[in-house]
Amino acid sequence: MARKPMDYAEKIPISEYPIKFKFEGIFDFDGLYLAMQTWLAKRGYEFHETQYKHKPGALPGTREVEHRWFGEKKISGYLMNLVNVSFHLWCVNEVEIKGKLWTQARMEVLIRPTLILDYEEKWGKSAFYAFLRDFFHKHIVKEKIDHVWGENLRLEALDLLEFTKKYLSSYAQGKLY
Repeated sequence: MARKPMDYAEKIPISEYPIKFKFEGIFDFDGLYLAMQTWLAKRGYEFHETQYKHKPGALPGTREVEHRWFGEKKISGYLMNLVNVSFHLWCVNEVEIKGKLWTQARMEVLIRPTLILDYEEKWGKSAFYAFLRDFFHKHIVKEKIDHVWGENLRLEALDLLEFTKKYLSSYAQGKLY
């Protein structure tokens, strides 16, 4: 059974709201998916797909698709970066252009970066260790969590967003909004 990103000790979302963008047009969804997966792998992330939904769309002859996956990268024995990505496509049609199948759809992409502290759960096995872990987080490494580790992960998530937008502007016809 695939592990979900919720199985860890302490999760710290980097932002209250996810990083998101919308796109409407014709694009190579398989190419986009692979490009984003490759982007994560080049930066040391391990890829896990957690959900794939496919159902008939609201308009005749269309369909609706949802993908959810995450990348995780161990920074140290205590700290891990987690990047959750969700795709929601609707009004999906396949279009053939010059012998290649392209996807015509409306799409929303959400990116949620999260820091995972004590991902091996070494410090949550007893009440005393949990107290020490909480003290460590709140008083010793709070500044590092907020201004170093969190900021590095936020910048990495924004870089993924920019990469995705550049991919769509190069290999698609449509509009970002």
